[in-house]
Amino acid sequence: GGTPDLARNLYENSSAARYANLIVAAAVEAATTTSVKRRLQILELGGGTGATTAAVLPKLIADRVSYHFTDVSEVFLQRASARFASYPFICYGLLDIENEAHLAPRRGSFDVVIAANVVHATRDLHATLSGIASLLAPGGVMVLLETTQQFAWHDITTGLIEGGQKS
Repeated sequence: GGTPDLARNLYENSSAARYANLIVAAAVEAATTTSVKRRLQILELGGGTGATTAAVLPKLIADRVSYHFTDVSEVFLQRASARFASYPFICYGLLDIENEAHLAPRRGSFDVVIAANVVHATRDLHATLSGIASLLAPGGVMVLLETTQQFAWHDITTGLIEGGQKS
């Protein structure tokens, strides 16, 4: 029930986060520049605070995409639906990338899958990456962002979260 401001600032407003999120946004924009006549399906895994989402959405053409914002937390879904209410092409849903029952009905469904700083928190990187790849439609693009340098602030913030200690 607390405020998301501190987490949002960490993942969205720090210079490193802004830079990384702009790289993701540019990659997604490039991946959606296509001559395909149907609506493109974009899946964001572990959307969390919506920091990456906020960078990506302005780059998209509303009538050409369907954006699926997912997370393992209802709290993040509720906050994102309020925050991004002005984007009618977004749908929200629970999705656990380590749960086969969550992945199975979505296999081969997405033109772009975004995973920004979520894969590192899984138990089996190889299985997770294979699961994410299975979600892609033929010719689809995975946009994967993972921070690789350990920062001191990480140990006293997200490093204390279960699963956050993995590197």
